[in-house]
Amino acid sequence: MDELPVSAASSQIITAISENNEEELVKIIEEAGKYFISNRTHNEKVRFFYSRLIIEYSDYIQATGGDSLKILGQGENPIEKLMKTGTIREIIEYLKLITKRLLKYAEQYQSEHKNRIIYKSREYIVKNYNRNISLTSVARQLNVNPSYFSKLFKDVMGINFIDYLTMIRMDKAKYYLANTDMKIYQVAAMVGYQNEEYFSKLFKQTIAMSPKEYRENVLRQK
Repeated sequence: MDELPVSAASSQIITAISENNEEELVKIIEEAGKYFISNRTHNEKVRFFYSRLIIEYSDYIQATGGDSLKILGQGENPIEKLMKTGTIREIIEYLKLITKRLLKYAEQYQSEHKNRIIYKSREYIVKNYNRNISLTSVARQLNVNPSYFSKLFKDVMGINFIDYLTMIRMDKAKYYLANTDMKIYQVAAMVGYQNEEYFSKLFKQTIAMSPKEYRENVLRQK
């Protein structure tokens, strides 16, 4: 059995789960099955191998806060069920069923996890837009990799992080310009920019008029 230790495939299994890659997981199951059949491996050894695969699945579920018995066995202990399964082919088919259940859970968890990250990031931006925040600092607050966070934010929101932050800041700047008599440099500072010139340039790029022009335009319409 040394030729097919589950521990050697652990990284492949975890990667396949995180990518919701049923094909890769089935490949691991099938290749092991071919090995067992060609070597006429005793069923007890086969069950032992696949029980360790189920443990890998259970570890993932438990690490993400799920109930492995409920998800994998649907109320029945999957390892006990495995031990009662007859032929190698039946064992393989049962593992494929278990794999489908796992990936259905993993897909739902990952979707909820991603939405939770984006919700918390937007909440953090709204509360801290006036501070010196960046994609990296927000990712650090959320305990996620900045590159992953950057891609996730763009995929979910349809806009990259810095453009979203700028949009929030410009909306707040428009409010201050329209409803207060603060100087331009004060408005800039209120929305997170210490450099008035840079703020004015960014405002014009975003709103298509300078802060001064925007304020005058709003006052004319009142």
